[in-house]
Amino acid sequence: MGCVSRIEPTINISQDLVFFGDTRIHPAVFIKKLKKYIETLPSSMNIKNIISSTMKGDADIWYQLIEDKYDTFDEFEQLFISKYWGEYHQQKVRINLINGKYNEKFGSSRERYLMKKIYNIKHLEPKFTENEMVKMLARHFEEDIHKVIVTQRISTIDGLIDYIRSIDDYQTGWKKNENRQDNRIPNGNGQERRQNEYRNNQERSNDNRQENRNQNNRGNNTYSNRFNKFNRKPENPSQNTQIPQSTSYNNTIKTQAIQPQNTTTQEVNTVQTVAQIHSADDTNF
Repeated sequence: MGCVSRIEPTINISQDLVFFGDTRIHPAVFIKKLKKYIETLPSSMNIKNIISSTMKGDADIWYQLIEDKYDTFDEFEQLFISKYWGEYHQQKVRINLINGKYNEKFGSSRERYLMKKIYNIKHLEPKFTENEMVKMLARHFEEDIHKVIVTQRISTIDGLIDYIRSIDDYQTGWKKNENRQDNRIPNGNGQERRQNEYRNNQERSNDNRQENRNQNNRGNNTYSNRFNKFNRKPENPSQNTQIPQSTSYNNTIKTQAIQPQNTTTQEVNTVQTVAQIHSADDTNF
C-alpha cells in the first residue's frame, strides 16, 4: 500500500495584493486586504509563503530581512505598519494637512489633489472627524474658494468634493472658450480677476499698436513736407516778371494816362510840358 503525499494548494495572488513599497497602493489599504484574504484560506496553509508571494521589488528585499522575526500574521502586521505607515509617515501627512497648498502648476486638477489628500488622511491614527478634515482641506485652495466653503457651511467630504469638482469643470470649459462674455466662476472664484487682467492687457496692446501707426504717419507727413519744400517747382515767370519798356513808351503812357478828353490846345501843351519834366526826372534817376 503506497503512501499518500500532501499537495500544497496553489496560491493565486491578484494584482491588488501585490506590494512594491511605493505609492501604488497605500500600506494601510494593502495590509487590510491581505488580512481579509488570509482569513479565507485554510488554517493549514503556510502563511509565510502567502505573504512572501505578495512582496515585490524593494518590499521583497525588506521582507527577506524580517522573515524570521515573526510567526503569526499579527506580528507581521506590526512590523509592516512600523516600516511603511509608522508615526514618522503619519506625522508628515498631518503637517501637510495643516500647511499644504494646491498649485495648478503641478498639472493636477483640484479634485484629484483633494482625493489624494483624503486618501492619506482617512488612514491616520487617531482619526480626524469629517468636519475637521473639511476645514483643514479648504485652506489648501484659493482664498475665494475657502470663503465659499465657510460661508456655505460645507461640512462633509462629499459636499467638498462636489464643490471642488464644479470649480474644475467650469475652469475647463472656460479654457476651451476664452471668448465667452460671462467669465465668472460660481461663488466668487478668482478666474474673473484673471480674465479681466487678460482683457486689459489686450486693450493696452491694441493702444500701443495704434500709437505706433500714428507715429509712423506723422513721420511720413514730416518727410513729405520737407521733400516738397526742397523740390518745389519755380513759379511761372510770365506771371511776375515785368517786361522792360523804353522811356519813350513810358512817356506816351503817362501822357495818355493824364490827358483828359476834350481838352484845349493850351491844356495839351501843358500836359506835354509835364510829361517832358517827368521824362527828364527818369533820365536823371
